[in-house]
Amino acid sequence: MSIWTNLRIILRKWNDRLNFIEKFIIFALLVAFLFPLTLPNSYHFGYIEIHPPKLLCPHKQFNLYRNANGYFNNSEQLATVDYGGRYHNKHCDSNRKQRVAIIVPFRNRTEHLTIFLQHMHSFLIKQNQIDYQIFIIEQADDKPFNRANLLNIGFQESLGLEHEIDCFIFHDVDILPLNIEQTYSCTKLPKHLCSYLDKFRFVLIYPTLFGGVITISKEQFRHVNGYSNLYSGWGGEDDDFYQRIKHNFGLIERYPQNVARCTMIKHGHEGQSNVERQKLLANVLDRISTDGLSTLNTTYVRKSIEFYPLYTKIQAILNE
Repeated sequence: MSIWTNLRIILRKWNDRLNFIEKFIIFALLVAFLFPLTLPNSYHFGYIEIHPPKLLCPHKQFNLYRNANGYFNNSEQLATVDYGGRYHNKHCDSNRKQRVAIIVPFRNRTEHLTIFLQHMHSFLIKQNQIDYQIFIIEQADDKPFNRANLLNIGFQESLGLEHEIDCFIFHDVDILPLNIEQTYSCTKLPKHLCSYLDKFRFVLIYPTLFGGVITISKEQFRHVNGYSNLYSGWGGEDDDFYQRIKHNFGLIERYPQNVARCTMIKHGHEGQSNVERQKLLANVLDRISTDGLSTLNTTYVRKSIEFYPLYTKIQAILNE
């Protein structure tokens, strides 16, 4: 007899021996095992790959000029930015247009900031999808740099200045988008932008990467209690934040590799590393409600708010 004939005989015998409940349990187990295999590979690694949302308005018809280093620069478009780095998009009147705050943690990167502002304003104005304002959150002390604390400060202080913000983009000053199709707006889930950097040959270096540039709605950020304030020094805060997002929402979103391409401005060593990061990462879920936006006011003192042609700068002195 053939293999298939033998298999049919075995299955017939099992069918006769099993009652309905036993058959249902076996069927459910098979579905539970086989269904995930039909999902995209990205799903198994904690993210969903999405296509950029449908354009609210067509891209504006002007060229993104590149300077000698390849960064975007269009001085004519920069002139349309209002004082404080605010851009009201009069060329897109869709009622679904988002009001976006771009929050940039900063210290001692003046050269990078100049490149960033020229590139980002030119890019976003051409993309023609959002109203936005760029906030530079400067740590005005000599303590170890606390990126996550500054992002929380940027969230709170920007809402104090502009109550109507509904989408936040947390953005490192040394990362710049290359593909105009990479839409800078919030979508259904928190989203990782610029997932594929030229520094790493446009390869996603690990699937749970959630740093550099992310988008998240105001409600979602409050729901996870923001970032941890405890990561003094470099490293760990993004992995902490990913665990908060995964715990509350299950997955993050990413654009495809050909869309989410960015360049990183070359620079030297970041500075002092956070030697406590592994210990902190071991108990993230225990700290969600007691470490973040809920305790932010105890962590800093606002030094100043200053308005410049292309950005608003908020200086903060950290308490720890």
